[in-house]
Amino acid sequence: MVGEASNRNANEERAENGRFAVSDPSKIAKRNQVVATDVAPFRGSSSKPSTRLERLRWMAKSAVLLVAMEIVWTFHLAFTLLILPLIVGTRRQGELPQNPCILCVTHVGELDPYFVVRVTGRYRLRALFERDGPEPNTRFFLKSMWRFRVSQHPDLKPILNKKAMRDVVSYLNRGGVLMVFPEGYRHWDKKLYPGAAVIAHRANVPVIPVGIEHGHVFRKDLVGHTFRALKAAIRDYHRLRQVTVHFTEPIHPDDALGEREDVGRLMSLIEVRFTRFYEQFHNTSGPVWTQ
Repeated sequence: MVGEASNRNANEERAENGRFAVSDPSKIAKRNQVVATDVAPFRGSSSKPSTRLERLRWMAKSAVLLVAMEIVWTFHLAFTLLILPLIVGTRRQGELPQNPCILCVTHVGELDPYFVVRVTGRYRLRALFERDGPEPNTRFFLKSMWRFRVSQHPDLKPILNKKAMRDVVSYLNRGGVLMVFPEGYRHWDKKLYPGAAVIAHRANVPVIPVGIEHGHVFRKDLVGHTFRALKAAIRDYHRLRQVTVHFTEPIHPDDALGEREDVGRLMSLIEVRFTRFYEQFHNTSGPVWTQ
């Protein structure tokens, strides 16, 4: 699922480190191997080709990788255009935002990103995504669709998130549109993380809060049960028949403020919009921004 870059306080950092802690030696070795594989592409100059032959090999490998990503993206496009309408209808409420901007979307179900892509008609829409753990095929699939990966793994986070922040700011400065889910993967935690606001401030682009009405709400007990989760989602969407994607007024950063102050201001305004979405669409309280 699509996730986001965030700066956590010390207590949250310790909680994240505990989340990835393991004691079994075989599991530790497997985890370290996964981390080493994940981190390698983001290390320094040691991974750069030095000879002409190495450069040619690197160029060939990059070309093959790009072709493979485009093939995956083609399946993503086919799903959005041909299969998604068979599952549930979609419509838009509110004006489409102008480039560049950040779409700050509520995230209660697995198909939320596809709804936004379909109603905007931006089939090359980029997003932040998080996928840690020994799932290289899943990560490649998500990267092919959304491009910008972030991580909460304590060994990956300092390297990967810094690169993602640099890349997304550059992408927005070139006129791009970025989709961010500030609740991260676990909407049931009722938390908002500040990645979208940090990016908005650094790139000086507006944030557009987006709400999903009549979306299937993914249940915590279905985590790790892909087919059961998919069956529940399809059943709910057939019952709901149509999903409405609500676009609200843009929230602009204030470059006269320092980053910390402006991020706090932006997140407070995002929290108000998200509270309204959850109260209207799900009859429950919304996620909270805790500074």
